[in-house]
Amino acid sequence: MKLSVIIVNWNTKSLLEQCLTSVFAHITKSFPLEVIVVDNGSSDSSTAMVKEKFPTVKLIENRKNLGFAAANNQAIVISSGDYLLLLNSDVIVLDKALEKTVTFLEGNPEAGAVGCKLLNEDGTLQHSCYNFGSLTRSVVSSLGLDDTIFRNNYALQSLLKNWNHDKIKEVDYVRGAFLMLRKKAIEDVGLLDERFFMYAEEADMCYRLNQAGWKVYFFPAAEVTHLGRRSSNSLDLRAESQRLLSRMLLFRKWHGPLYCLIHRILIVTLTLLRMVLSPLRLLVDSRDFYSVKHQIKVQRNKIVTMLTLKTFC
Repeated sequence: MKLSVIIVNWNTKSLLEQCLTSVFAHITKSFPLEVIVVDNGSSDSSTAMVKEKFPTVKLIENRKNLGFAAANNQAIVISSGDYLLLLNSDVIVLDKALEKTVTFLEGNPEAGAVGCKLLNEDGTLQHSCYNFGSLTRSVVSSLGLDDTIFRNNYALQSLLKNWNHDKIKEVDYVRGAFLMLRKKAIEDVGLLDERFFMYAEEADMCYRLNQAGWKVYFFPAAEVTHLGRRSSNSLDLRAESQRLLSRMLLFRKWHGPLYCLIHRILIVTLTLLRMVLSPLRLLVDSRDFYSVKHQIKVQRNKIVTMLTLKTFC
């Protein structure tokens, strides 16, 4: 088996159906693959849909949400492909993206992982590769220096947003919406770290690949549409809190407790400064009231998350 496509699902029935339809459209006699869906205790009839419409899918049904890393690991250990694609259920695979990415890995034996070009629903670029987290990047993010208002060149560079996404590039890590891994590389560094319930598990995997001598690439010739989360503001805030928790775990794991503590203090201080200064945006555009109000809410949530965090540091 050349490729194993692994999709973790939690209550995204319609998106999952769209995703699976796009995946199966790429299967040919010359390009065999297997598809494994791990359902994390969905309550929206996702599993019934898979059984009815995609009977060849290997389906793992969990009674509860085990988290993204743990669910992916369940599929990885039973997979038979030389290459493994961790694919979000909100992704639509476009023209020969799977075959192109496999071909890239076959031609680059030093590559342990590769990500493709992610597109928004309207066809515009979605940034999908990053440098490993650092205190500098935290300053950039906490102060919002990558916002369209500032477009600070150093900020954009630290977030890998100011380069030509039409060229192959070796990067630190790629977004987990579409992450193709060489099975030999996974056998070398181990499975995903299940302490990451959601977010940052791909950064940790790529970091371990890097430490073991494998390379990670951004490969633009393969393209997919990534629809992204579609949720309310309250869910957005919970997701942001989870991102912060995962990021703290990353710093604790990679650099130790002291670095993690310094990073935490830095985030709280700079986010508080940004929250205080946010209303000044109204001097530029008085119509921006609701945007500013939402940003203050996000920043307050960020501060509360950091101050109440009792783990990792």
